[in-house]
Amino acid sequence: MIWTLSLFFVLQVSAALPEAQTLLNNWKDAMYTPHEASKFRMTITPEKGDPIVREADIFYRSENRKEVKILMRFTSPAKIKGTSFLSLKKTQADSSDQWIYFPAYKKARRLSSRKKEDPFLDSDFSNGDISFEYHRGYTFKVIKEVTIGGKPVYVLEGIAPASEETLYGKQVLYIAKKDNLNLKSEFYDKKGVLIKEFIVKKWAKYGTHWAIDEGLMKNLTNKSETSITFMSRDPDTVPADKIFTMMNLERGL
Repeated sequence: MIWTLSLFFVLQVSAALPEAQTLLNNWKDAMYTPHEASKFRMTITPEKGDPIVREADIFYRSENRKEVKILMRFTSPAKIKGTSFLSLKKTQADSSDQWIYFPAYKKARRLSSRKKEDPFLDSDFSNGDISFEYHRGYTFKVIKEVTIGGKPVYVLEGIAPASEETLYGKQVLYIAKKDNLNLKSEFYDKKGVLIKEFIVKKWAKYGTHWAIDEGLMKNLTNKSETSITFMSRDPDTVPADKIFTMMNLERGL
């Protein structure tokens, strides 16, 4: 009888947890906007040394939720002005094609899958983090409920099969029950060691969608961290198709 009651209790608790894919879809829906132009600041703070501040313009389009285009062009400091990053994702199943342009070389360089693990312009984000497929290749499940900052959240664990070419071996997401927004992400290497943590400092609503206005990526390996702050967002701007081309990427500033 005790075994039966225990089993019944476990089944009841498990049944109360929602499907992970439903939570991921709700989060994506909450953040979805077909287009946007924004300005952001990235501050890299090493364990030792002075912070490095960089600013950029970002142009984004995803009108059918399958094709995703993003262009990031740095405007300061002067030594990296014109450095640009282009990411294009053609279908829901495809991985993103990415290029980076350095004015000194006058030519864009395509990033291979191996290069997506490299730091993005010396920050604590990797090249692969600057895309829209950071959950692709992982199998997620809801493992528990906890509270963060007084907010009840679902904890999702995403495991990457050994056969998949993913940046991380595991991700853990903390999605708030009330508004379906992710509050924190943990990133583990292929050996199961926690190596990075992204914390959302501020969510803001623009029209019908939510967006991250402030966030912090903490590198637990080298003790550095990179903060991002969006100084402006304009969801009414529709960037032209020509913005997301190699010709425009190599135009620089």
